[in-house]
Amino acid sequence: MEWRNGDMIDVCREVGANGVVFTANSVVTTSDYLVMGAGAAQRVRDAFPSSVQKALGSQIKQVKHGVQPDYYLAGVTLPMANKPDSPFYIFALQVKRHYAAPGDLALTVESLESLNRWCKANPDVKLVMNCPLIGLGGFASQIDKVKSIVEGILSDANVIVTVL
Repeated sequence: MEWRNGDMIDVCREVGANGVVFTANSVVTTSDYLVMGAGAAQRVRDAFPSSVQKALGSQIKQVKHGVQPDYYLAGVTLPMANKPDSPFYIFALQVKRHYAAPGDLALTVESLESLNRWCKANPDVKLVMNCPLIGLGGFASQIDKVKSIVEGILSDANVIVTVL
């Protein structure tokens, strides 16, 4: 794991990563789209086809619409333009239940542990993610605490964590 300053999509392109992980909520629309209207989720929504938002929402959806049960980590793959045989991973890392709510530290820890298990099973896949909780999650004043938690869980993962 390493830290970088900058936008996660830009860093992903700079380092040739195999995927991105963005912090997310668990609200799914009646049309099965994951709500990705602000922050890192919006950045991913705007950088990739709308099929990503729909695929993630469909994967997460367990009840008719609205806030869904906890999922921790949901992912989809896209073909990479420069490597058609290699998938590009896009993961939603659940850090809150409703988009208007503050981030949930315990939920974030569960989600980071799920990501760490995935990374251990796929050590050659390099991912870039935004630092959880410090933007719209409401923990900007506790960035050192959040960084310590992230480092404690993802220390051996092939992940670059970005901070804007």
